[in-house]
Amino acid sequence: EALLVLRAMIAAAKADGVLDGEERERIFAEVERLDLADDEKGFVFAAMREEADPRTIAALARDEGQKAQIYLASRLVAAPDSAAERAWLEALAHELKL
Repeated sequence: EALLVLRAMIAAAKADGVLDGEERERIFAEVERLDLADDEKGFVFAAMREEADPRTIAALARDEGQKAQIYLASRLVAAPDSAAERAWLEALAHELKL
């Protein structure tokens, strides 16, 4: 479940096409907080190279609780003052049916 949240955070951060320093810091802080194994850290770095697709991220949720976690994690990283990130969050909410 922690990797699901991290994947959502990464996708949201990349919504505007750029993973900036502040976004990277938030993601790396979460990685450190979770004390991930090396293979899990590899997953995080792979996710940082993937496209940011709200439909794909929403499809990972198995229940209402995960939908809420995905949206909240995405919202913590994405800046709603950026038109691209705001649009991504809206698309994610739509795909999650929130």
